[in-house]
Amino acid sequence: MSKSPIKVAVIPVAGLGRRFLPATKVMPKEMLPIVDKPIVQYATEEAKAAGIEKLIFITAPGKTSIEDHLSPHPDSDRDRIGPSLIEPVFKSDRCAFVRQDKPRGLGHAVGRAQSWLPDEPFAVILPDELFSCSQDNPLQQMIKAHRKTGGSIIATQSVPRAQASNYGIIDGESVDQNLYQIHTIREKPHTDLKDDNLAVVGRYILTPDILSDIENIMTGEASEIQLTDAIARAIRRGSSFYGLSITGERFDCGQKAGFVAANLAFALKRKDISDDLKPYLQDLLGK
Repeated sequence: MSKSPIKVAVIPVAGLGRRFLPATKVMPKEMLPIVDKPIVQYATEEAKAAGIEKLIFITAPGKTSIEDHLSPHPDSDRDRIGPSLIEPVFKSDRCAFVRQDKPRGLGHAVGRAQSWLPDEPFAVILPDELFSCSQDNPLQQMIKAHRKTGGSIIATQSVPRAQASNYGIIDGESVDQNLYQIHTIREKPHTDLKDDNLAVVGRYILTPDILSDIENIMTGEASEIQLTDAIARAIRRGSSFYGLSITGERFDCGQKAGFVAANLAFALKRKDISDDLKPYLQDLLGK
């Protein structure tokens, strides 16, 4: 098993964002702000804090504003606004942008990064899944688990039975605190659900052999290539996968309710605006 340090992260940002129309007619959903920071920037900051050195963005036509946001601004802006607010988290030579011409599933998106990936484990971060953690961020928690196991790590959290069909669901046995050896993984199951379902929540550490599983699925006739299917195939051939139950509050910003909840939660943690916001919310809830 490889216990190489995790230095590269793939960030898929090629989704169409139909749930947020009309706001996403010309603006990528990943550029929608949580308070005053685009969703995608939270992902880059999480990666930076976890020791990631290079990012590979899987983009789509019409999403150039993501690359613009992650690029340096003119010196005049630096002087006028201040570098702390506009300086990109990663330098441009540490970011690669790979085009996915049309949505074909998360597995296809990860497969598009293959030529940019080193022959060592890498991370995948889905920006839609936003976390608020009191200590280590999700990727930091997963890297610690990877150092222990050497296997692939999938971020999980328990979800109610009624919501389980919206997620990939793992089944496994506990091997350590918050850590499970995965036996099976299913994409959005509708039957045989348990009361306590461990859902896949948008963070992965994958060993490079997963790319061959993705490639094998891509040679078939499936219109969408799901990463869950590639992982299930890897488990069947004997690869070690672990589910790590992430400690922290999660917001599904791919859904409108989760997006609004994230804005409220992150705003209430901000000293510069929480004092103005709390009286309004208290008055609103009291009506």
